[in-house]
Amino acid sequence: MNRTIARNFEIFFCRISLSDSQQREALERAEAICRFLNLETTLDCFVSGSLSRSTAVRQFSDVDLVATLTDAMSPKIQPTSVISSLLSIIQTRYPLAQVSENTVRITFADGPDVDVLPAIRLGNRTPDNESYAIPTFNLNGWQKFSPMELTEHVRSIDTRSGGNFTRLIKLIKWWSNLHGKPLPSFKIEEIACLAFAREMPQMGHAVAAFFDAAIQQYGAAADAPPEVLRARITAATAVDLEGRGDLEGSIKHWGCLLGDQYPTIIV
Repeated sequence: MNRTIARNFEIFFCRISLSDSQQREALERAEAICRFLNLETTLDCFVSGSLSRSTAVRQFSDVDLVATLTDAMSPKIQPTSVISSLLSIIQTRYPLAQVSENTVRITFADGPDVDVLPAIRLGNRTPDNESYAIPTFNLNGWQKFSPMELTEHVRSIDTRSGGNFTRLIKLIKWWSNLHGKPLPSFKIEEIACLAFAREMPQMGHAVAAFFDAAIQQYGAAADAPPEVLRARITAATAVDLEGRGDLEGSIKHWGCLLGDQYPTIIV
């Protein structure tokens, strides 16, 4: 990768990453909510999602909590009933909480918001492999969720890539939020893990390869979100322009993809 483009990516990642103080604030808020939930009907409550996997980004990331519910519940119960029960519990302490897709969202004026995901434990609990049933996004059924497995997978690939894997995920999450969130955060991590299970190219090529992999998830390009199709073209063009020595053109395309947090300077 050209030195200028590489430097611009480094500046971009610094701009979108959470500071230490922001991470501490988010964790303290999460811990307070967990303490409240643990006094109610949940068996356990823990931080999951981007904060636990170091893929959170400024401005857009919420804190994700998993609330495992009483053993008396089972996946035979309708997700709408489970989410409604969890909402009722949370509203006794946080009255402005609302259902948001398959979570209960607690909104704060000073951010970040907190999403609480209800989960039912599946089978016996082991230290390194916990599986849960969680509601699907449209609340019409249940899906399997193994947070520890995903976290370890992300960490393994990130170690092998020298930290570039979590940077890539942050980049895609930032792009997704800028462009109407065509890919949810968990889907971004899932696609990235599949695409780079063996190796990961340099950042620009990795971004283009991610969008290729995302399109393949839909089976046919026509079925993929139009935002993903446009992003694939923009990233591929940026990489091509860099290869031809047109740094100004390459930077312009990366800026179109990533917004004003991507620097436009040429050094």
